[in-house]
Amino acid sequence: MRTQSFLEALQDRIVDEKAILRALEKRAEVREAIRRQILHDEFLQLPELVRQLIEAQQHNEAQLQEHNRLIRQLIESQQRHEAILQEHSRLLQQLIESQQRHEAILQEHSRLLQQLIEASSGTRRFCKNTRASCRSTVVCCSS
Repeated sequence: MRTQSFLEALQDRIVDEKAILRALEKRAEVREAIRRQILHDEFLQLPELVRQLIEAQQHNEAQLQEHNRLIRQLIESQQRHEAILQEHSRLLQQLIESQQRHEAILQEHSRLLQQLIEASSGTRRFCKNTRASCRSTVVCCSS
């Protein structure tokens, strides 16, 4: 019977779990003290660490979006530059071809000028000879 009275005494001291939960809900300072005892500081810091990780992830996501926007701008700029370079290459090719045509025309003009100079020299000689011949004819006829 001694065991029986011991169990009865023990039951009087045991508080049921619902009563413990009610007591913890009413007293926040007791709840925090029990939490610190059971969970330790590192575990209690997890919610703050998770919040910091979420903020860092949001910041990283914003930076990534900004980098993607800048990369798109760079690609568009690169494409515009490529188009401009292609146009410049086309225009340079046209200038080269035009210069080559001008050089050919200049060479032809030089050739024609040389022919004119040679023809002019022949004409001058002819005129000198003709003048000399005319003078001698005039001299002969006047006498």
